[in-house]
Amino acid sequence: MQNQKESKESFFPVLTIIKNQVATVDSSVYAIRKIVIEDSTTDTTFIRREDFANLAKDFLQTPDISQKKLKKHYFESKFFDESLRKVIITYTPDNETLELRRQEIHITPDQGDGDKISTIIMDKFISRKDSNIQKRLLWQMDDHFQVVTIIQKPGEKERAKTIKVMWK
Repeated sequence: MQNQKESKESFFPVLTIIKNQVATVDSSVYAIRKIVIEDSTTDTTFIRREDFANLAKDFLQTPDISQKKLKKHYFESKFFDESLRKVIITYTPDNETLELRRQEIHITPDQGDGDKISTIIMDKFISRKDSNIQKRLLWQMDDHFQVVTIIQKPGEKERAKTIKVMWK
């Protein structure tokens, strides 16, 4: 396993990849479904293509850590997971004040067709005066994304909401 900080290598351009996925869905003819799970209630609806980018905003508004000014605050580690048969690239910050706490890319090696990104995972943490918000984001390439939002307010029970958007 290799760890590095401010390497000469480029960090993986996750934000560019997500923007390309959004553009593909925006110009597709896919039926897009949204599932919202909150408490014990599940609601499924079809959404308009025009609303897709707004639903993906948690991904699209993620800081681009491949940019030089942010890159210096993140460590990169790479390893091959034998059980998953995937290369996993993980970025973690050098301090706990940054919103993006983890960014992980899973790549399936394929010498014939070329390596393929299969999954992008992000963990964000936002501290506000009245609450702490944790967001767990999962993007399954060419298929769906999911955002789990956990809100903790002092003296109150933790609330969780899951939004899953599928287009295939």
